[in-house]
Amino acid sequence: QQQATFDVQYWPFEYGYYYAYMLDMLAIAFTFSTTIPVILPVALLYFSLKFATDKIDILAFSPSEFDADSRLGDSVITQSLVGVAIFNVCMAGFFFVNSAFLQGAVMLLVLCATVSVGARFRAHKRLIEKEEAEKEAPTTEDLKAIEAV
Repeated sequence: QQQATFDVQYWPFEYGYYYAYMLDMLAIAFTFSTTIPVILPVALLYFSLKFATDKIDILAFSPSEFDADSRLGDSVITQSLVGVAIFNVCMAGFFFVNSAFLQGAVMLLVLCATVSVGARFRAHKRLIEKEEAEKEAPTTEDLKAIEAV
């Protein structure tokens, strides 16, 4: 008897899609936790289960090839900071509406810290990109060699 063999092709793990999806869920959990605090433990459970299933999916079923040019990581950090900033604004508004002005002021300070971290990250990223561009730029010796040919 002949046994049928199947060549199984698994779908690749779409990193960009799942990162965007998870960042949206994080921003939603942060935003709604200002009025419904029980969302945070539920979000923690959700992210823990999602991490476990994605880890198994990536390690066992996804192809090992991945083209990483660091744009994904940069956008993840930026979008995470945007989500945290939205959370800080919501919390500050919540405190100011409920006449807790000290807590609102603290949240505005935390917002300033979040924005400064984001600004430092962007400046560091630009510095690295500038250094990489200078490494790749042709030197005067390279230009002289090209002109000689």
